[in-house]
Parts: sequence; structure tokens; C-alpha cells
Amino acid sequence: MPIVTIEGDDGSVNEVEVPHENIEVQDDEDLVYKTQEGFDDTLNTRLSRKERNLRSELKESTEFWEEMAESRGVELRDDGRPKGSLRDEEIQELKQKASKVDALEEQVSEYESTIQETREKSLKQDLLDKAPPAANETAQETFIREAKSQMTYDEEYGWVKTDEDGDLAYEAGEPVGPDQVIESLKDSHGFLFEDTSMEGGPEDDPTPSSGSTMTRSQYRKEVKQARQEDDLERMEELEEMEANDQIVSD
Repeated sequence: MPIVTIEGDDGSVNEVEVPHENIEVQDDEDLVYKTQEGFDDTLNTRLSRKERNLRSELKESTEFWEEMAESRGVELRDDGRPKGSLRDEEIQELKQKASKVDALEEQVSEYESTIQETREKSLKQDLLDKAPPAANETAQETFIREAKSQMTYDEEYGWVKTDEDGDLAYEAGEPVGPDQVIESLKDSHGFLFEDTSMEGGPEDDPTPSSGSTMTRSQYRKEVKQARQEDDLERMEELEEMEANDQIVSD
């Protein structure tokens, strides 16, 4: 059936389907036909526009929100917000407190870093005071690095040795401290320290590689290979060569 546009008494315009036989056209009027698809598009456009207008009206309607709140058992304050919710000034106050907390956490973090640095400096000095003189500066750095890698700070016992799982290492029921770590390194890394024995002469130098040198690039390759192969013996030899200044520039 054809679709015609009809204007109501209130000025509204509607489109309806009318049988052909019910249509009368005056001589001075134009008859406009629309397909069903065109009618649907026009109707959907008008419905969407009315929905947007209604949403906008409801959003600004205090009466509507009061009715909605009442239907859900929610009491509103004078400002239209639910009772118990935060006011703007309360939100600002919380933001200020959160900002202060962030600043305080940053200060605490800096303080803890300072404490840790102080602890590590104290440990380093303690190790140097208790260990035999190092063979040279490089050997001293290696000794400190090896000792610190085996230890952690415990709030109850101070600096103590840890095992492979990161747990405290014990000896005779007591945590292993810096003294035992130094003794262990003296046995396993003796080449890092000066030889204080008075026996023998220069020909009795215990260093196995005292007469050989290695370029820095070759040294890096050897270290990399030893680590890949987990060759601890070779790593000790290389560390000994570095400690004895047997690594030369390329």
C-alpha cells in the first residue's frame, strides 16, 4: 500500500499506509509515495531523535532521579547525591592525604636505600679489616665481590651467609657470619691474597701461571666459555691471572 504523510491537529506529522481506494488527491496537491524501506528509515530516525531528547530531559530532571532513588530505597542528600557518599570537599581531602602518603613512601624508600648503603660499606670495611692483605687492587675487588655475593643482611643476626636456596647457612647451630666466609675464601681463592709464608724463594711461587699472560679480548672469550661449560676450575685460574695482572691490553 502507498504511504502518505498526514498532519495532525497539533502540528505533528505522521506517515501511514493507506489503501489506494482511500486516497483522494485535490487538483492543487502533490501525492508523494514512499517505499516501505524509506518509511522505516524515516521512522527510525524520528524515534532515535525522540530517545535522545528524552534522555537529555531525564538527565536534567530532579523529579525523575528522586523517583528512581525512592524506588530503590536510596535516600538522597540536598545536593542530589546518595547519603553516605563522599562530598567534593571530602574527595579533595582524600586526594591530599594520598599525595602525602606517596611523598612519605618516597622518603621511606630513600631512607631504606641509605641504610642499605651504610650496611654494605660497613660490611666491606669489616671484610678488609679481617682478611689478609689482597694481592693487588683487582684481587681486593674480586674478594669483596665474592664475599658479598654469598651474604645477606638479616635483621636479627646482621650479615650472614646464605645457601643456594637463599636460606641462612648454619654451622654448629649458629648462622655463618663474615669470619667464616673469609676463611672459606682463603681456602678456595687463596690466590687473591698476598703470600705471607717465609719458606722457599722466588722459584717456589705457588702461582701456576706466573709466567704467562693473556690479552683482554682472549680473557673475555675464556671467561665466557668457562661460564658456559660451568668450569669452576678454569674460572679460578682466570681470576688468578687477573689478580696477578697477567691480563694485558690487546
